[in-house]
Formats: sequence, structure tokens, C-alpha cells
Amino acid sequence: MKKRIGFFLLLAVGVSSCGLFPRKPALPAPSTVSSENRNDEFSAAVREADVVYYSLDAPKSSLDLTGWRLAEALRNGGGKGAIAWLTLDADQQPILDEIARRNDRLNAALGSLRWKLGASRRSSALAILRSTAGVPQLAIGLPAGLQGKIANGAKLDAADEAALPSDYRDPVGGLENFAEQLAATHGLRSRDIENLYRAHLVAEQFAAEKIVNYLRANKGARLLVFARRRDLGADGVPFFVAQKLKARQIDFDRREREEPARLLTRL
Repeated sequence: MKKRIGFFLLLAVGVSSCGLFPRKPALPAPSTVSSENRNDEFSAAVREADVVYYSLDAPKSSLDLTGWRLAEALRNGGGKGAIAWLTLDADQQPILDEIARRNDRLNAALGSLRWKLGASRRSSALAILRSTAGVPQLAIGLPAGLQGKIANGAKLDAADEAALPSDYRDPVGGLENFAEQLAATHGLRSRDIENLYRAHLVAEQFAAEKIVNYLRANKGARLLVFARRRDLGADGVPFFVAQKLKARQIDFDRREREEPARLLTRL
């Protein structure tokens, strides 16, 4: 049973990383500006948006520079703010709380984190986390054990059920798009695909719920979210955040991938 759960969890993550919903992204990119005004660009994004997303799949040079500058803009901007990580499961929140205290256990705490990232991206994320250790940090990823149970169709206990997000509207045509992505994977039954899709949806909604709860509890706060590109598409985390909260959200990573759009939108 454990091997089967592990297989479906890895498959769910692997398929997601290929891009489940290859439609246009949900959020606009900030306007392109001259290099002399880059610091103003970072500050403006953090100042004007409620939630700024940046992809950990960006080229490493961009992640090391842009990701760090966005984090610095949040730290130096004044007011309430936090950094959230979709690639850290929520059960690691006590470790992030330890890091935020910046005590003599900082290095040990950083080393004990379990990332859903490859070595290169993990080193970049750790550098950002170390440089902003005094800023509140949030682990908003769905715990792997629960995601594996859902992907395998296993029975959930009362604690599992209590952790599930609720009152979200599923994307139109989402299951069909998901199934197309799995068409080349042999041995999957319709029920297996449905379970994998549910695990994906719950993971996106779980992260969205963490974002919504933080912003509701901290009026006027800003949130910088580091995620994977698969989480930021038209049916990703911002889509679910917008169902419960009228927030200004921006995908900063799109500036380096597509034609620039307007800086901000209120979803």
C-alpha cells in the first residue's frame, strides 16, 4: 500500500510539473522598466499588490536576483508582510517560526527543511530565506502524507478531513484537461485519474486557503509567495484565492516570459 501511495504521489507531482492546464496565465505581469528603475519596480510590486507571486522555476540567475530583490523589497517596505512557500509543506511551519526568531539555531533550522525542489533551486530558496530570516515565513504546501492518501484514493481519517479546504469552485473542464495530460501514462484507470486530479486540486486550494486566512487576519499586509509555475496558471492558486478574497494579485515571473501586461489587476 505504501509503495502504491508513493507512486501516485510522485505521478501527481510529475504530471503537474509538466503543466496541467496549458492555457494563458491568470495574472498579468508588471510593466517592463529600465534597469535603472528596477529597484522601484520591485518596491512598487510589493507596495501596490496584496499578493506577489514569483516562480521558483524561473532561470536560476533570475531567481537569485529577482527573487531576492522582491524579498528585500518586502522586508524593507515597512508595514506588515510575510513570505510564503508552496514548496514547503505546512507541517514544517514550526521550523520556519524558529528561523524567524533568528537565534543561534538558525543554521540547524535551515538545514532541517524538506523542500519539494531540486538541488539548484533549493540553494536559491535557502539563500532568500536566510537573507530574510527576520520576516515572518509561511509554509503553505499540502502535507505530502495527506496528498498521497488523496492521490491513492485511501480512506481519510477525521484529522485528514478537518485539514481539507472547502467552499471552492472547481475549474470548468479541469478534469478533462488533466486526463489529456495523462493520456500517455499506461495502466491508469479512470478512478486513478480522478484521484490524482483531486489531489492536485486540494493542494492548490490548501495553499489558497493559507493565503486567504493570512490576509484576512492581517489587514493591510502584503504577501510574497514563492511557488512553481504550475501553481500559477489560469486554474492555479490565484484562481482559488480570488474566489474568497478581493485581492490584488500579480505574477512577477511573467515579465521575463511574455509580453508585459498591466502592472496590477484586482481579481
